[in-house]
Amino acid sequence: MSISHHFRHKLSIVRRAATSDVRRTRYEVRLMHMATPRTIKLILGIGNPEAALENTYHNAGMLALEYLAARDGAPAFRRVSHKAFSYARGTHFIFARSLVYMNESGRSAQDACVFFKVHPNALLILHDESDLVLGSFKLSSSQGAAGHKGVASIAHTLGTNSFGRVRIGIRPKETVRRKAGEFVLSPIPPGDYAELTNVFKKIGVFLGLDYEAD
Repeated sequence: MSISHHFRHKLSIVRRAATSDVRRTRYEVRLMHMATPRTIKLILGIGNPEAALENTYHNAGMLALEYLAARDGAPAFRRVSHKAFSYARGTHFIFARSLVYMNESGRSAQDACVFFKVHPNALLILHDESDLVLGSFKLSSSQGAAGHKGVASIAHTLGTNSFGRVRIGIRPKETVRRKAGEFVLSPIPPGDYAELTNVFKKIGVFLGLDYEAD
């Protein structure tokens, strides 16, 4: 059963994405038909749960989640029995961390949405994006997965792609373009980690959790 069908029977309140332009700082883009900071309730970071893969490019969404949760004053993440996610409640948002591999991310998204009674329209996914250069990010909603298996899993399991996404660029700045598989599971060196951290700050600005970043 898709989660959209589940909510038609289980939920009486559906959080709709706002359609007005968002204008907060120079880092934001005009977004139509996407959840805004005012309507987002649940933020889910996806990646791979193995400790050995924790600080790799493919886990950029997880790293962003931890940064944003700390900025929102969230305590340590806690497990939920028999659920594919852990979570922490901040002042403004609920932060959920996927506990399954990237290709199975739909399980964590569905578990979290049902557990917190959140419609996909109020869900924001944080994930890596190998088509975007390191140091950049894009916000999108109601779009195809573009080959990202974690996003594809979520859309398939939820039965909709109406959730918001923060696509965090991880592609190295190099003259010869490599295939994503050649670097996504590589450890992030200090210089690249600093660039990612600045991106996380910009995402925090969009969400109202940080002041304007450099």
